[in-house]
Amino acid sequence: MKIAIKTHLYILTLCLIISVQSVYSADNTIKGTWVNEKYLSMLNRSKSPYKAQQIIGNENRCVIIDIAEKNAKSSINFIIGTKENRYVFDSLVGNKDFYMGYFLHNESKKRDSVMMVKRDNVLEITLWKNGNPVRSSYNGVSTKPSVAALELHIHSLLLSGKYTDDKYNKYEFSDDGTCIWNGKKGECNIGFDFTSTKSDYLNVEITGNEKKKDTTNTIKKIPTLWTMEKYKDRLVLRAVSTKEKNTDDAQLILFRTKDDKQDSIKK
Repeated sequence: MKIAIKTHLYILTLCLIISVQSVYSADNTIKGTWVNEKYLSMLNRSKSPYKAQQIIGNENRCVIIDIAEKNAKSSINFIIGTKENRYVFDSLVGNKDFYMGYFLHNESKKRDSVMMVKRDNVLEITLWKNGNPVRSSYNGVSTKPSVAALELHIHSLLLSGKYTDDKYNKYEFSDDGTCIWNGKKGECNIGFDFTSTKSDYLNVEITGNEKKKDTTNTIKKIPTLWTMEKYKDRLVLRAVSTKEKNTDDAQLILFRTKDDKQDSIKK
């Protein structure tokens, strides 16, 4: 315990000696969205958000750091699963690649301290909880501080692209979640809440899916929930049965078109 306290005080003193500059200096490089290194590694290997979440358990999926300008407050946002815990710094000192700060927990009202050290595209974060240091590593995926930035990257890795099914119907998925589903426009978003499911899934909302009034009871609606399996050159989607009437329950095997270029997350 004494060693931990001495180390903590030494690091804080060192930080204060290194820099007492304002943290909104234009040369700061830690602002943005940082993804848990283990999560990102598993995501790239397995192409499965569910497996990636399992590998980190209750650790942060990502950390979002917003270095404020002028008189505004800087903040740090810890994302565990789909839950966000955003804290405003009481104080934050540092310069460019090294920062030390304090923030107050909203619920416990306890002050925690955090140290952030950036090396290339890796950010090491040490968080002191009740005097005990917990260290994690994160990879930068965007200079924009938002959850949406992470989801854009995951869509790019797992979903985005042009596909056809076995009947040559065309499907197209974009990074921002918009899609063209067999000629119909809509939104297709990868799910990240696994509290009630143990598989990867896709939420589908097609424009006009709910607006059309079917007096003949023959129009098939596109299901809103699909399980998802990602392979190198194909995407396997299985409709999840719902209580809605006239949903087109099906399995879709979508093949990436030859003219489509697939990009992976840039690490």
